[in-house]
Amino acid sequence: RHEAPLFMGSMHFNPWPVLENISCPALVLEGEYTENKGFIDFKKVAKALPKGIYRVAAGAGHLIPMENPQLTIDIIRDFFTS
Repeated sequence: RHEAPLFMGSMHFNPWPVLENISCPALVLEGEYTENKGFIDFKKVAKALPKGIYRVAAGAGHLIPMENPQLTIDIIRDFFTS
């Protein structure tokens, strides 16, 4: 009941035009088996960000940190150290 309205409210804002204004490095992480692939193109998001990096969490679905916390830590650590 609480989560759905948050997502529905976000549909009133088109984020695509502002992505090019995000100047900091940004990690776009997608689970290999996420069911959201049909809703948003995360590779396109990363390409729209001036310093966007796209990574796939192998073997993970939509809830990457809950499914594989160590992989999540490794990917984030690699992002910040590279």
